[in-house]
Amino acid sequence: MTETDVDTSVSAYRGDGPYVFVCYAHEDQAPVFAEMRRLNETGVNVWYDEGIAPGSEWTQELADAIEGCRQLVFFVSGASVESRHCRNEVQYALDRGKPVVAVYLEDTELPGGLQLAIGLTQAIHKHALAADVYADKMSRALSERAPVEAMRVSDDSGRGVAVWVLAAFGLFAACMVALVVLWPRDAEEPADFDTAAYEEYLQARDYLRRWPDPQVLDQAEIHFNAAIALDDRFARAHAGLCETHLGRYRQTRAPEHLGRAESACFRAVALDSEAWEVQFSYAALLGLKGDRQTAIQNLERALESAPGQAVIHAELGKLYCRASDLQTAEAYFDAAVEREPGYWAWRFDAGNCYFRLESFEQAISAFEEALVLSPVNSVYALNNIGSANFYLDDVDAAERAWRQSVSVSDTSTAREGLGALYYYQGCPLHAAGEFARATELDPGKHRLWGQFAEACRLVPGGETRAASAMQRAIQLANREADASDWNTIGYLGKYNAAVGAAELAAEARTALLELNADTHLAWYLAAMIDYRLGDVEQGDAARARAIELGMPERMFSRDPELAEMSCPLEPLATSVCQRVVARE
Repeated sequence: MTETDVDTSVSAYRGDGPYVFVCYAHEDQAPVFAEMRRLNETGVNVWYDEGIAPGSEWTQELADAIEGCRQLVFFVSGASVESRHCRNEVQYALDRGKPVVAVYLEDTELPGGLQLAIGLTQAIHKHALAADVYADKMSRALSERAPVEAMRVSDDSGRGVAVWVLAAFGLFAACMVALVVLWPRDAEEPADFDTAAYEEYLQARDYLRRWPDPQVLDQAEIHFNAAIALDDRFARAHAGLCETHLGRYRQTRAPEHLGRAESACFRAVALDSEAWEVQFSYAALLGLKGDRQTAIQNLERALESAPGQAVIHAELGKLYCRASDLQTAEAYFDAAVEREPGYWAWRFDAGNCYFRLESFEQAISAFEEALVLSPVNSVYALNNIGSANFYLDDVDAAERAWRQSVSVSDTSTAREGLGALYYYQGCPLHAAGEFARATELDPGKHRLWGQFAEACRLVPGGETRAASAMQRAIQLANREADASDWNTIGYLGKYNAAVGAAELAAEARTALLELNADTHLAWYLAAMIDYRLGDVEQGDAARARAIELGMPERMFSRDPELAEMSCPLEPLATSVCQRVVARE
């Protein structure tokens, strides 16, 4: 049948009543128009691109039609998944919280982007169904109440969060260590699962309730894989494997872990898209990839079938926190605590949220509650309590928390915090000792070497050691940076300015602000580059902008590179800055 043979005698709805928006490829006109006529006959109002008035701005009227629709029906075919217009319409609908019904005209493999976008939307495989069965499914799909509309969430990928020492030394990263998904212990055993596979699955879930150390994630992966080996159609085991890989990706940012997470999630969705555990894991993947709007929708859907699961409430709290909606986030965290009051992680998640949104006193209270509930995780809670007290300028409380943490387990995070504490007290020699220990504990982190170098530069006789450490920082940062990583690019600019590589430093400053000119951390880094290059006027302007965006003024006024300071601590007898370490 040619395009001119297609019966297009269907008028696009133009009234004020409810209607569905039809998204299709023009190559599929014959089956789509036949279906639109059938829907009209059953009383369903349809809107499609014929409904654009002559002379209208096409994109605006299309957007208005999607925003006004009750549901979007996407006719899936090889042609429609390749159509940029179709993909844009579907994504715009999802961004606006509109329910999407995917009607498959033929067996079609969704590209990765569409799989992420609509993998958990309602799907009807028209091509594989008898006409009456299809008509019944479609009628029920269009008559169901639209799901709770998800909050529109803005992207905060470039947002700098309260970063006093964080800005210079990245302590916020220590506080915001992401937990992997934490699951209830009392999961009900499904009747149709292999018993041995289910036992492996439960063991894996137990590991995911612990702090996500690499060894813990290794054990979780071993048991999830064992469950899958026993029952490859065990959707929840694939979902758990997805979460395990997401945990590794959060810690390392290695792309291969994200790819493995996607593969596991897609397999879980293909096996059982209705299981709340699958919906949850898929939402975690979406949230990590920046699509919080759809992630929230999927979590709301999971909550409808499993309202008692604390982990769903907690994950919604984290997503709303990232959208800076503290009131909604608190409500979800409170709901998680109400459902599982003895579990430490919900307090820890709430503490991270308060910290992120600069409510430091509330953050300390939440971390202290987590510490009481789980002393085994005391190092992480104490490190975060130290960071929050530092931001409150309570130096004594911050030092106590970090020293107590070191007494439990010597970590680079606590040493970095102590180094920052001493540095901003005007004690570079004390700071250098802590940063040196941090590099021994975590030698692959460029920021620790940069901080060690900055402290040694201010110690008499430490210039050679500072230069060596700074070269190490540059080497590690160059290895880590990519074209979109504004944070590492900014630090590279700061490091190159310190060693006199003015051209490289200036290029990094330009790239930094092109990628992110909206956060105080970015402007702090720009100001420090300017000062080190001797451009005081430009540095003062960047400094003013950083403070305007929320950077505490004392980040500059207490920096011993920029201001004369006298160390209140007892002098040290030896200088780590004059020691040469062979492994460099």
